[in-house]
This record gives sequence, C-alpha cells and structure tokens, in this order.
Amino acid sequence: MNVAVVGGGYSGCLAALLLAEQGHRVDLYEAGDALGGILRDAVLPQGRFFPGCQYINIDPVLMALVDTVEGTTLQRFDHRYGSWNDLFGAVRVHHDFAQPVVPGPLGALQPVAEGEQDTLGGRLAAYEARVAGPLTAWAARHGAPDALAAQNAAALQVGRVFYADDAAAMQQAKQQDDRADRLYGLPRSHFDPPRPLQQAALPLDGFDAFIQALQTALQRRGVQIHLQAPVKPLPGADGRIQLQLRQQPIAADAVVWCANPTALLQRLGGERLQSPALRCVNLFARLEGRAPEAPVYYQAFGATHPLLRLFCYGGERPRITVEALDEAWPLADLVAAAEQVLHDLGWDLRLADASLQPQLRYSLLTTHDLHCIERFGRQAARQGIITGGWQHYGRDPRLHHIFAEMAAAGLA
Repeated sequence: MNVAVVGGGYSGCLAALLLAEQGHRVDLYEAGDALGGILRDAVLPQGRFFPGCQYINIDPVLMALVDTVEGTTLQRFDHRYGSWNDLFGAVRVHHDFAQPVVPGPLGALQPVAEGEQDTLGGRLAAYEARVAGPLTAWAARHGAPDALAAQNAAALQVGRVFYADDAAAMQQAKQQDDRADRLYGLPRSHFDPPRPLQQAALPLDGFDAFIQALQTALQRRGVQIHLQAPVKPLPGADGRIQLQLRQQPIAADAVVWCANPTALLQRLGGERLQSPALRCVNLFARLEGRAPEAPVYYQAFGATHPLLRLFCYGGERPRITVEALDEAWPLADLVAAAEQVLHDLGWDLRLADASLQPQLRYSLLTTHDLHCIERFGRQAARQGIITGGWQHYGRDPRLHHIFAEMAAAGLA
C-alpha cells in the first residue's frame, strides 16, 4: 500500500520505519526543514544540550525498531528520578518519587461533584484542603485547572501524592479503596517486592546525530522524505481524506497523521481546538562540581520559583537542562534557584556558562479539546486516517496507539 505519514517527529519517523519494514511504500512529510521535532539538540557556544528530559524508554516493541538504526550509540542506564517541593512549608526532597511529597498524617479524601471529576481542578480538589490548595495554586500557573482535563495531572506530575510521614496508613488506604489507589502514590522501594528500576537510553552523540541516523535508515528502506512540506487535509468527494501539498494532490491508500491535529480536526471534523500554549524557558549550563554519573532528573514544585524539572546528564562533561515556566525571571535568578535546589538534593554543584531559550509547549489538553479529539477518533477510520494518539501524554503511549491503529487497519 501507499502510505502517507504526516509529521516528521519521533513518532512519525518510527511509524514510517515500521511501515517500511512491513513492505509498504511510505512518504514522510515534514513541514519544517529537518526531522526530529522537539528532540532537536540545543546547539550553543558552550556545547550541545538536550532540549529537555527526553529519555528513550527501553520499551521492547519500540526498541526493536530503534535497534535497527545503525550509526548511533545509545547510552543505557537505570531510569532514576526524584522530586523537590516547598508547597507545604519546609522543603521536601525524595530521591525515588517524582511527584509531590506531603508532610504530616494522612488526611481524608474529599467528595467531588460528578461534573467536576473530569477536570484537573476536580481531581486536585479530592485531596484534603491543606494539600488541594497548594497543588491547585501551583497547577493554575500552567492554565485554568477547571478548564484543563483531569489527565493533565500526569503531564504536570501531580497525578498522585505520597505521604512520606504516614506511608503505612497510605498503603492501607490504597489497598482498601480504588479512589485512594488512584490518588496516592508509592516509591518503588515501598512495593513488596520492590519494583525494579526501569531502563532508559540516550544517544551519546546527541539527538541530532540520532535523528540523522534514523533518517538514513528510513531512506535505506525506501521511505521518501519530504522536508518543508506543509500538507493540507481536505475532505474528498467520497468522504475520505484528500491531502494536498502546494495545491497538488497526494495519492495515498492510507494516512498516518502524527503532526499537530489542529488543521485536520478543523477541516475534516469541523472542530476548532483551543490548544493552550504554555510559555516556558529552558536553561542550559555546564555543571561544575561532582555530578551524578548517570542521567537523572528531579521534578520541582516551587511555591515561589518557576522551576519545573532539573535534568543532569553528560558523564565526564556534566551538563544540565532546567525546564521552567516563563515568568520573566532574570537568568541570574533562575541560576540561583537551580543551584539552591541542587544543594537541597545534596549536590555541591554550580552552573557555568548558562543561557536561556524560550519554548512554547502544547502538552496540555482542555476538556473541550479532549472531547473533540475523542469524537474525531471515532470518525477517523472511516476517512482512512490513523490518528496520532493526541489524547495520550508521552511519546510511548502515543506510539502504541498509532501502532495499534495501524495493526487494526492491516498496515502492521
């Protein structure tokens, strides 16, 4: 079959690779001038940096594809993470839990009205007031909690909380009540037996080199790659999708749409997405001092500073990428805040040659957008479209959604 894959990010590239492995003729269309999407490295005078905490998880299905890509070396390591927060007063640090750690005794969960349960605000309101208040105030810096879908809790890392001072009572509550099980979380070490560390990987030479090797692998398998190719979707006479590139029709038996879905849903489903943009900044710097040998990240929940995540990597040339909300903080103040968090984590590290880059993120879904995507998903198969799993958070769930839809359509 002739298959058009729209969107040349990581998901589009792996989808095209799997389709080519299955013997299909594949055309990959990317509106930009390079493949890779948000995975492209930040190349600065002081070095090459990862654009954020973008691990490749060692997923058997996905790695079976990645391992076919020659010309790049992946560093495999234990996926370690933790959290820092001062939302509830004194600083709380945990080295094996990347969501909020709550001090004091376990409180009672609160009732939430049925109409509010699908919103982020409703999910957070289920905690006792001393927890719900600070979490909701922190989440509101990302968008209106009552307009955002409840599943955004995963993207913001507030899907569960851990009462570290009352772990036994929390474990008992999780065992006795499904709602408590969904809202309370445990570090891996608290399971019986303890859960093993997940494995992850990063390209030693950076994501640009990895994407270049992936592009070469695609071309060797016969995939036609079209850069600077903004595809427009139009409804065809038979009710199926018709793609155009610069007013010329694209012939395809099936379409896998991995790009931003805004134009697709508006043209074919009559839906207009709100697509809330989150203004962020990335702080890139070299690390001076004794840094962790393997990559590690810490989620930050600051009542007064905008830091979101600190990602340390680089081995012998340690570097850091700090993700933060764009709240107009000067570079020097962001550096000072990051160094304080690193100190609280127990590391005597300093940031050198720091610089900032702005970033717009579209990772959050309103309840309106989620319903639009779900409605369109039910129509897509009849229009010959494999959808990009936009309702899911994270690359791996989206890719598994794409692969499952391709299998259902007889493509994989």
